[in-house]
Amino acid sequence: MGTNIKFGEIKERKIDFPPLDVGINGHVIFCNGYLSSPAKNSLSYLNVIMDKVPDDPLQDPFRGANMSESMLTKGDDIITNKELNLINRKGGEWLFSDEMYNRSEYARWFFAVKDQFEGYWDGYDNISKKRFSKVFEEYFNARNNSHFINGSHGLQSSGAHRVEHGITQGYAWAKSNWKIKKKSEVEQKKKKDDSVLSYSPAYQPITIVGHSQGAAVAGGVTIGILYFAYEMGWQEIPVNIVFLGTHQPQGLYEEDYEAFEKYYFEDFINEWLLEWISDIFSKEKLKQKEGIYERMNDFLGYKWGGLINRAVQFTFPNDRALFVTRMGDIPLVKNACNETDALQIASWYFAAENGLPNFVKESDGYIFPKRLLDKHFNEDGSVNSKALTFKETVKKYWETYHSYINYRDLVKNNPQLKYEKAKYKIPDIKLLPVWFEIMINKAIRRAEGEKANLYLQSELYRKKLDALMAFAAVHDMELQAHFAPVGLMFNQGTLSDWEMYQDQTIWDRVKEAGKDIFYRVEYSASAIGISQRKKEDKLYVEGQGKERMINTSIVNTSKIREWISKASDELTEEKGWLADLNSWWNGNKEYDGSGWAHGARTEVYKLLGFKDDNINNLFEVGVSSMLQRGKIIINDQSDLKKNLNKDFKLKNREEELAKLIIKDPRYLKQDFNDIKIRDVIEFGGVRGSWGSFVNPFGEKFSQSWKVVVNQLTWLIRHVNVESTAYVKKDGSVRMRHQFEDTFDLRPNVGRTVAYNASTMILGFLYHDAAGGNDLMKIKGDWNNNYNRNNIDLMAMKDDYIKQMKENKKNRIDSLMREWNQADEWNQNVPLFGN
Repeated sequence: MGTNIKFGEIKERKIDFPPLDVGINGHVIFCNGYLSSPAKNSLSYLNVIMDKVPDDPLQDPFRGANMSESMLTKGDDIITNKELNLINRKGGEWLFSDEMYNRSEYARWFFAVKDQFEGYWDGYDNISKKRFSKVFEEYFNARNNSHFINGSHGLQSSGAHRVEHGITQGYAWAKSNWKIKKKSEVEQKKKKDDSVLSYSPAYQPITIVGHSQGAAVAGGVTIGILYFAYEMGWQEIPVNIVFLGTHQPQGLYEEDYEAFEKYYFEDFINEWLLEWISDIFSKEKLKQKEGIYERMNDFLGYKWGGLINRAVQFTFPNDRALFVTRMGDIPLVKNACNETDALQIASWYFAAENGLPNFVKESDGYIFPKRLLDKHFNEDGSVNSKALTFKETVKKYWETYHSYINYRDLVKNNPQLKYEKAKYKIPDIKLLPVWFEIMINKAIRRAEGEKANLYLQSELYRKKLDALMAFAAVHDMELQAHFAPVGLMFNQGTLSDWEMYQDQTIWDRVKEAGKDIFYRVEYSASAIGISQRKKEDKLYVEGQGKERMINTSIVNTSKIREWISKASDELTEEKGWLADLNSWWNGNKEYDGSGWAHGARTEVYKLLGFKDDNINNLFEVGVSSMLQRGKIIINDQSDLKKNLNKDFKLKNREEELAKLIIKDPRYLKQDFNDIKIRDVIEFGGVRGSWGSFVNPFGEKFSQSWKVVVNQLTWLIRHVNVESTAYVKKDGSVRMRHQFEDTFDLRPNVGRTVAYNASTMILGFLYHDAAGGNDLMKIKGDWNNNYNRNNIDLMAMKDDYIKQMKENKKNRIDSLMREWNQADEWNQNVPLFGN
C-alpha cells in the first residue's frame, strides 16, 4: 500500500492495467424512489405544507433526504460498493443481520446511510429471506458490485427533471467507479496480453434498476453512463434496465389531466378532499407535459435510439395511489406484468364501459384489472388472510363514500342537521399521517371558525371522516401495489390469484420478460470452476453478447451535452498547490480502508525505516496499522514467531501432526509432505465467561486477564491456520504454519453481542478517530524444525504423561501400603516395654 510520489511532484496515481484474468464482472446500480418516511424525510413534507416545488432551486426548497438540487453530482447521493463495505466492517452488517435486526432499531441510526440506500431494497422481505441486491448481483454477473443512487425528489417533482438529474449522477458514477479504460489503450495492449479486455465494457456490463421516482433517474443514469463510454471511445456497450413501479411514465396534461381531475376530485373525493388538503394540489403541481417516455424521446429520439429495447418493466395496474400519480407502464418497454401496457389513470372503475384492455367487468358493476395485486400483506411480507383484499377495500370505500354523499345532500336540504351530534364513535384521526392531520384541522378551523368544535363532534363530520378513512385504506392498498415489485419481488404466492403464473414470483416474471433482452451469461451445469466460467464468458462476449449492445453515439446530442457539461463543471478538480497538498495527504486513490491522511502516513512509515516483514511485537503491529500499511508478515526472523510457538494451541497442533507422522507407514522409509491440518486456532489462551470479570477473586478472573494481556489475543485471536509437515526419511521434520488474517477491531456476524458491541466503540476510536487501517493483513509463514527424537516425544507425549501418572499412582499406593504396615506394627508394640 502507499505511494512513491514525493511531495512537490504530485500527479494523479493511475493503475496501469494490473494483470487480471479475463472474466465478466459487471455492476448493478439501484435508484430508489421517494423516501416517504416523515421521520426520516420530514423536510420534504415541509415543502408540501409551504407550497415549495422540490425541483425548483429558485423556491429554495428544503432538501431533507432527497437528491441535492444545489449540486447535481453531490457525492452523498451515491453510495458505492466500497463505501458499503466500509460501513459493513464498522458494524453495519452485524446490526442489520437477521439475528440483530429487531433488537437494533434504536442503534441503526449509526448507519443511516445503509438504512436509506441499501435498506430501501433489502430491508422488507422477511419471508423469502433473499437480499434484493445480492440476487441481482448474482443474476447479472456482478459479484459484490452493488451501487446505490438516491432517486428521491419529493412530492410533485417532475419526472422529466429526474431524468436530467440522473444524467449528471450517472456520468459522475461512471467517472469514479466504472473501471473501463480507453478503447484505443485496450486495443493496443490486448495483442500482448488479452487480460486487458477486463477493462472493456463487454466484461463490465451495467445493469440499472429504478423504482418509483427512481425509474426516471435510472433512465437518466443510463444516458450519463453511455456518454462516459462514448468519451472513452467505445462505440457499443452492454446495458440492462429494469423499471419497477414507474412514477410519471408519461406526462399528465390536457385530456389526461382533465381525466385525472375527474377521477380523483369529482367522482371519488370531490369537495371533502379539496377542502381539506387543497394546498397539495394548488397551482396544478401534477400537471406535467413530459414524463419518462417523452423526456427520453426528447433526448434520444423515438424509442430512445434503441435503448428502449434493452429495458423490462413491472408495474401493477392497481398501482395508482394519489400521491404517486401519475403511475403506469412506459409505452413500448417490454412488459413483465401486463399483456398490453396499462396506460389508464384509474386503478378501478364503477358502472363504466369496459373498453380497456387488461380489465374485467364484474356482475356488481365494478371493473378491475386482470392482473392486480389483490392480497393484503403484513409488514414482514406474509399474507394477512384476515384483512380485506384490494377489491373488497374498494367496494367498502365506495359504499362508505355514498353514505356520506347521501347524508351531505340531506344536510343541504336541512341546514339544522349540520351540527347534529354523531350517532357512533368518530374515527381516530391520529391514524392518518401527522402532517395530513395538521392540514385537515387547519382547514376545519379556517372554514368553521367558532363552530369548529361542534363540527368535530357532528354526524356529518363522522361520515365525512369515515369516507376519508375508507379512501385511505384504498390508498394504502395502492401503495402496497406500488412497493410490491421491491418488497415482494421474491415472495412466492404474490401472483397466486392470477389466471396465469400462479406459481411464479415477480422476479420470475422479470427474468422471463428479459430472457431475450438482458446481457448476461447463463452458465452451463459444468461451469463449476472459475476457469470454465471464464471460458463461457469469452464465448458469450464474442458471440451472443454482441447482439445485445447499445450504440453510444445516440447520446451525442446538444441537449444531453448541456447536462454533461453541468456535471463536468461540478466534477472538475481545482489545480494548484492546494490540490497537490490534498493529493499527497490522501495518497492512493484506490485505498478503501478506514483512517485518514493515508498518503502522509505512508511517507512517515518509509522515513522511520520499517519493513513489512520485520515486525516483532504488538506495538510495532499497531504502529504499522496507524501508518496505513497494507500488510505485515510474520516469518522465521520475526520475534512474534516465538510467541506463536509458545501458545499451547499451536503446540497441540504440532503434537497432532507428530502423531499422524509416526503412524504413517512411510515414516523412516521415504520422504513425504502431504500431511496437513487446516483449522481455526484460538490464540491467546482460554478466558473465563464474561461474568468472571464481576468476581475479581475467582480463579476464572485471573484466567481471563491472562488472555486480555496476551498480545496474541489482540493480534490474531481466531485464525484459520494451515500446518504442513515436510518429513525426511531420517525422521527429521519441518513443520510449516501459514495463515492470513485482518488486523481490526470490528464487529462480525456470528460473534457474541458483547464482543460486537464493544468493538463497535473500540473500532470507531481506533480505526475511524485515530486512523488505524482496518484492512491491514497479517500474514504468517514460518517453519519449525525437529529431529526424530523430538517427533517421537511429541507424538508420545500423551502416553508419556499417562505412564507418569500411572507410575505416580503406583508409587503413592506403595507408600500408602508401607504406611499402613508401619501403623499396624506400632499398634502391636507396647509403648513402655516390660
